[in-house]
Amino acid sequence: MSFEKFYSVYPRRINKAQAQKSYIKAIKSGATDEQLINGAIEYQQWCDRNGTARENICHPATWLNQGRRGNDYRADDSSKSATGNSNQPRQSGIRNAMASAIKVIQKDRSETRLEVRYDGHGNILPF
Repeated sequence: MSFEKFYSVYPRRINKAQAQKSYIKAIKSGATDEQLINGAIEYQQWCDRNGTARENICHPATWLNQGRRGNDYRADDSSKSATGNSNQPRQSGIRNAMASAIKVIQKDRSETRLEVRYDGHGNILPF
């Protein structure tokens, strides 16, 4: 019953069977239903406050397996990712990619184009 509550409040509902296995594993390792449910609610609120895109919200099984219920989601910090890591490396990568693309455009003005490479996860790669 408590898993259903957890799953209903978690911000991304995907792969329910795996999430349930991970939930049971977390309970067996000492987490309480209340900790997991409150952690999911805080994470959902954090995602809402920071405008986290659905595809960037952690799968529930991953969130449970990585023990993310212990993360502090109460602080509003849009410069942090959902994992609590700074977005600085990604922003630097985007800046580098854009700088490279501008050089391509400046180098070949007769053919204006913007070349961008992606890493398969939606992140722009530098040239």
